[in-house]
Amino acid sequence: MMISQRKLSVLLVLLQAHLRLAFTPPRGHRLRDFSRDRFFAVEHILPPLASIAATPRPRHRTTLSRNGTMHTGTAILGGHRNNGTDFGSSRQDTIHRQHIQHYISDHDDKDALPVLYTNDPKVLNRWLADNIPMEPCVIGFDTESVPDVPWIHSDFKMRPVTIQLSTCTASVVIPLVQNNRYCRACIPLLETVLEDETIIKSGAGIDDDLVDLKCQVPGFKGLQARSRFDVGLLGVAKDRRLGLKALTRILLQRNLEKPKRLTVSDWSQSPLSDDQIAYAARDAWCGAAVLEELQRLDSETFQTDALIDLLRSQPPLHRLAKNRKQRQSAKKQLKSYHHGRNHTNQHLPHQVQQQVSQLQQVLKETQVDLTIVEPLRCIADE
Repeated sequence: MMISQRKLSVLLVLLQAHLRLAFTPPRGHRLRDFSRDRFFAVEHILPPLASIAATPRPRHRTTLSRNGTMHTGTAILGGHRNNGTDFGSSRQDTIHRQHIQHYISDHDDKDALPVLYTNDPKVLNRWLADNIPMEPCVIGFDTESVPDVPWIHSDFKMRPVTIQLSTCTASVVIPLVQNNRYCRACIPLLETVLEDETIIKSGAGIDDDLVDLKCQVPGFKGLQARSRFDVGLLGVAKDRRLGLKALTRILLQRNLEKPKRLTVSDWSQSPLSDDQIAYAARDAWCGAAVLEELQRLDSETFQTDALIDLLRSQPPLHRLAKNRKQRQSAKKQLKSYHHGRNHTNQHLPHQVQQQVSQLQQVLKETQVDLTIVEPLRCIADE
């Protein structure tokens, strides 16, 4: 049976269309594949944290995804802050507005938290200019690291892979890893913020986070972060740190959810899930919101200028990094000495007892110095 030339052409067109569909990923998957673009940005809107008294479940609707190209000029950090770094010539300035969530609840829109998820220095530069004022101010700071768990296969275990900054009205989540390696594009801008002593960085365990950045992330080796305020040290119990969840409950009367499935998730994946972005953004937001509430309750003690003056005497990061290394080594040796014995020194040889005493002295000398925050300790855990 002979096939006419026209029918043959139609069949070839249909076959080509079928093959094109078969080998083309769905539109949604193409949009989520950030590996094709060097830089990206995604906008989210988070609902307010639920009150402890009542925990409503906000309803939400999700708009359709779309791509949009944003053309911008050069922005200066903080409106007037500039360290000579200019990202006006960024190679790409594409905003992927994939999943903008508008939450409908009984709360006012002002209580919602806009979150920007980006690794684009040009977009980050504009966010800093829009949200960090010229005068002394407070921002929340936090990082996320890849946990050392067997079900995650990553080259970045126990290393920081995201940085979060936040005011009380907006947050930004910056991934540091792309294509299985650290990306340095945003590091100069982040260093500018972290080293500016007129910007108080507030968070729980913030010194440990910054030491990890300095010691483990290429590009942060020379980091000299200033005005670091650890809200976790403000508890009246000297032998216990307060976490963000407890601080949020005590001071803000809000419930900060920290599900285990997110805590031990892979933070080096790209892109992060919506739940991961919300988790990370809220941690940084709580650092800013907790300190703002303390300023409202005791404006004289926690005044921004007064805190900046107080924090000028805190030890530099390189000394904290050295102390932590010495503590880790001392703890490891003490553990080996006491392995299989009780923790008293009476059953150890005399020479070993001397070594143990020296190691204990190292732990005492390198412990967290509470002298600076001692006058500020005012929070009693319930």
